[in-house]
Amino acid sequence: MATSTTNFALTKPGLTDPIDVSVLNTNFDIIDRQMKLNQNMAASATTTTPSRATISLTDTWTGSSSPYTQTVTVSGATITSDSKVDLLPDATVLAQMIEDGTTAMWIQNDNGVLTAYAMGTAPTVALTVQCTVSTTNTSVTGISITSNPTKGSYYVGDTLDLTGLAVTATYADGTTANVTADCIITPADGSVLAAAGTQTISISYLYAGITRETSTYVLVNAVALTGIEVTTLPTKRNYVVGEPLDLTGIVVTGTFNNETTSDVTSQCTFNPANGSILDESGTITVNVSCTIGEYTNTTSFTVASRTDNPLTGIAVTTEPTKTVYTVGENLDLAGIVVTATYQDETTADVTSSCVFSPVDGSALNTEGSQAISIAYSEGDVTQVVATIVTVNAAEEEGDGE
Repeated sequence: MATSTTNFALTKPGLTDPIDVSVLNTNFDIIDRQMKLNQNMAASATTTTPSRATISLTDTWTGSSSPYTQTVTVSGATITSDSKVDLLPDATVLAQMIEDGTTAMWIQNDNGVLTAYAMGTAPTVALTVQCTVSTTNTSVTGISITSNPTKGSYYVGDTLDLTGLAVTATYADGTTANVTADCIITPADGSVLAAAGTQTISISYLYAGITRETSTYVLVNAVALTGIEVTTLPTKRNYVVGEPLDLTGIVVTGTFNNETTSDVTSQCTFNPANGSILDESGTITVNVSCTIGEYTNTTSFTVASRTDNPLTGIAVTTEPTKTVYTVGENLDLAGIVVTATYQDETTADVTSSCVFSPVDGSALNTEGSQAISIAYSEGDVTQVVATIVTVNAAEEEGDGE
C-alpha cells in the first residue's frame, strides 16, 4: 500500500506494489523543483570574507553537567546578530581540552550575544582561542502586499491615507518580515490626489543592494455637482415694470457627491439675466443654472413686478415671534412680516427689502417700550412704520428668595 513522505509528499509505493513510471516522474519533478529552489536560495546568499579574531575563555563555566557555558567577547572583529563564529583551537588549546576531557567546544550567537559551550568536562584553565568571524547576508526574493490600505476610494482633492497597508518581504532563506516602514511609496502617504481614475500606488524595497517592487491601487472619483439651491435671495425682490433686475445679494450653494457644499454663485447663469429690464407685471420666475464639469443643475426663484403703481403704505402684518425682552438681550426679528400696499390696493410682502432701526441682533439696553422703526422705499416713495417690543429690567440677585 502506497504512503507519502513527510516533507514533500512524495509517493512511496508499497513493497509489493507494481512500479508506476508516472509516479516516479512526479516524484522526480517535485525533487527537481525543490533542488532548484535550494540552489537559488544558496546563490542569493552572500558571505563576507572571514576575519580572524580571538576569544578569551575564563576557567569559570556555568552548569552542573555537560554542556557547560560562559558568555564571551571577541577581540578584533565586530559582532552583529548575523555573525557566525568558528573556533580554530591551536595545538596548545587542543592539548588542554584533551587533558581536561573536553570532547567538543563551539560558539553560539544569540542576537549578538556570544555563548561558549563545552561538552564532556569544562576546561580547568583560562584559554585564548583563535576564531574566524563571518556574516551571511540573505537577499530578498520578493515583496508582496499582505494588507491593503483601509481606505480604497477617494474624491479628487482628497489626501492619500495608507493606514492599514502592510508589505511583507520574502528572503532567499525562506524567512519573511514586515518591511512597510522601510519601503519607498509613490505617491507618498498624505499626497493630494489630483486626478480622477485608478491611481497606482508604487512600492519598492531595497535590501542588500537588491530592489524589489510591487504595487496596489486606489480609486479616485471625480467631484460631481449633484444639486444647487438659492440659499440667500437677492436684496431686491419687488419691482415696478421697466426697472432692471438686480441680483445683488444672491447666494447659490452647490452640493457635491463628496458631501461638501460651496458657494457657486459666480459659476451660475440666470434667466432673465442680471440687469434685464422687467417689462411685464406679475410674478416673474428667475431660472438659475450651474454647470461644473460634465454636470448641470438648475433651480429657480421668483420676484414681483407691477405696473407704475405708487407705494401708499406699509404695515406690520405679523409681529416678531419675540416681543418681550430683558435688558441686555439682543433684538430678534424672526417671524416679522411687513406688507406694502399700492395705489391699486394690491399688496406685497416686502420684509426682505425693509430697513430696521435698531437692526436685528442689536442689544436692548433701555428698560421700557422700545419702538422698532421700519422703512421701505420703492421708486421715489419711502414709507415708515414701527412695531413695539417691551424691555424689562433684569432681575437683581436675591430676588424671589
